[in-house]
Amino acid sequence: MIVYMYDKLYEAAKLDLESVKILNDNDLFAPAIYHCAQAIEKCSKAIHAYYMIKLQHVSRHDVGDKLRKNMGTICLNPQE
Repeated sequence: MIVYMYDKLYEAAKLDLESVKILNDNDLFAPAIYHCAQAIEKCSKAIHAYYMIKLQHVSRHDVGDKLRKNMGTICLNPQE
């Protein structure tokens, strides 16, 4: 089974949102806002990666490099 970068980014975004819920419930608003922004950024990258792989037919091995060039660093390995 192939796991695409966009799946990993989306799963990481969902984890950030779970963190937001816990932090917000404990009145830790500043870190909750930070993790909310991180979730939005990861979702944006996931959408961009999906677009490149599915619609532009960019090699999944090249997607990470293109995302870093266009959107900044990412923490996920595109070969996994």
